[in-house]
Amino acid sequence: MRGQADFAAAFGMDFMTELFDRNAALYLADHLEKYILDAGKRENALEKINALLEKSQGGSSIRVAYVKAAKADEKGRWFAKTPGAMQGMNRRVRQTICNGLWIDLDFVNCHPVLLSQKCKDLLRIDCPFLDKYINSRDEMLQEMVDAGVQSRSEAKKSILKVLNGGCVPNVDTPWWKDLCTEFRTLACQVATHPDHKAFLDNCRTEKGSYNLHARTMSAVLCSVENKCLEQLYSFLKDHDCVPGGKCSLIFDGMMIPDTPSIREKVSSDGFLDAASRHIHQVTGYCVAITIKEFDEAFELPDDYADTVTDMFVIYQGEDRKA
Repeated sequence: MRGQADFAAAFGMDFMTELFDRNAALYLADHLEKYILDAGKRENALEKINALLEKSQGGSSIRVAYVKAAKADEKGRWFAKTPGAMQGMNRRVRQTICNGLWIDLDFVNCHPVLLSQKCKDLLRIDCPFLDKYINSRDEMLQEMVDAGVQSRSEAKKSILKVLNGGCVPNVDTPWWKDLCTEFRTLACQVATHPDHKAFLDNCRTEKGSYNLHARTMSAVLCSVENKCLEQLYSFLKDHDCVPGGKCSLIFDGMMIPDTPSIREKVSSDGFLDAASRHIHQVTGYCVAITIKEFDEAFELPDDYADTVTDMFVIYQGEDRKA
């Protein structure tokens, strides 16, 4: 991992501050078996929650450091280095302990959108099935569900898995095989373009020839995504939306404090469009930005805060209070 000096150069600070609902985290830590049935996922989520509680030292915030993977050669994503950071938290857990504290801003359909622009602006090739997915995503996902895919979420995962070179069972739609063929072709074209030689070499050094073209394309898209993310942060900072360094980077989006003034600002007509224009002016890429609601948060009892307060008093001598 590359050091924090690179992060400071990009963001003007060494750390970001993440807020969370400590009572909700404490409650989930004691009742997670009610919410996550899969034992492996539950164990992983509990480990992250406990790391967050320990790192926060009895408070409701942590400082998070970010670094880049050495293999990315300064071109990849920012990864949260701090244990318990929101970036690595189970999505539903994160939404539960962040609800009411954060506004979640996401790039819409990020990698497919960036790939389409790569195809047109750099490679000068058509990508009709990718463009169809971008422009008619809901309809295509519904077709997949109608063809037997378990859910819209699973259909979306299948599309992205194929885009990243993974194997997915055949889906009985008129366009599925053509889409898979097109995605393989695009991966080869992107990976072997002279502008992406450094990415190709890095991916080959890391894991050899296995899924090389798709891995390289993913690395290229992650790099572009990260540049867009940095410019979104710059725009938000210039508009006083990240006070005191309170921000959480989550790859294709970020969370910023949910205060009345910030909520009013980012929800106002044209604000997120202006952010997209700024990103385009600096990076050359167009990405739409949306506010993603915390609609998958676990439903906690109305009195959960009172319950964990009593428990916290009982166990205040234990590590749980740290």
